[in-house]
Amino acid sequence: CKSNAQNEKSTDKQPSSEEDSHTGFPRDITTMITDNKHEAVLERQQVNLESERRKSPLQDLGSKEVTELFPINLTKREKRYICAECGKAFSNSSNLTKHRRTHTGEKPYVCTKCGRAFSHSSNLTLHYRTHMVDRPYDCSKCGKAFSQSSDLLKHQRSHSGEAPYQCKDCGKSFSGKASLIRHYRTHTGEKPYQCNECGKSFSQHAGLSSHQRLHTGEKPYKCKECGRAFNHSSNFNKHHRIHTGEKPYWCTNCGKAFCSKSNLSKHQRVHTGDGEVL
Repeated sequence: CKSNAQNEKSTDKQPSSEEDSHTGFPRDITTMITDNKHEAVLERQQVNLESERRKSPLQDLGSKEVTELFPINLTKREKRYICAECGKAFSNSSNLTKHRRTHTGEKPYVCTKCGRAFSHSSNLTLHYRTHMVDRPYDCSKCGKAFSQSSDLLKHQRSHSGEAPYQCKDCGKSFSGKASLIRHYRTHTGEKPYQCNECGKSFSQHAGLSSHQRLHTGEKPYKCKECGRAFNHSSNFNKHHRIHTGEKPYWCTNCGKAFCSKSNLSKHQRVHTGDGEVL
């Protein structure tokens, strides 16, 4: 009897073929628990993944949209705006718009004071200042007016040839301090003004402005006499003297007048023995 009881007792302790040897639960329940745990782990991983995704504001954007938001900084920008008239390409639409006006002749920016029209707003802004400033100081030689006496004094040096500012490196003299500073960059090699279109650098801002018009084709200075257009005011002024006969540059030694500063400089050499009479 004892033997039978012990056998029955040991039989009770042995897990059923339908029970799990580790948990003691029926195999179908153990499998369900294990599967549920696995699903719970997967769910937690999925939640964490979704949480990480929500941290990025760019998750719904395509690669093209991301590139547009954060463009690669290139030395030379891609020129994808092309003029239908001549095929010239530009890196941005605003430069293309400016350039197109060279074909159409459009001048949408009009001065409300005198009616003069311009192809670009910046040129109108510069022009409008001529109406805003009182100019009580007149040059007795050419009649040009200035808002400050110091500006008149600087201008009068262009007639007299006076050049009190001298370069210590080469001895060249200038009528104004700003001109000396610009000149000095030819010795130092400094070129602080860079073109956004092609990367070319210049020692003077005026040089950059003139250069940029090569990209746009803009020629804002137009002669009313013959219709010829220029991309820089100095070239226009030289040309316009052909029509007016103006000779604002005077030799202090003999009183002879010239239409350009370069011709005056050449003439002055005759007094120093360095050149021929003009």
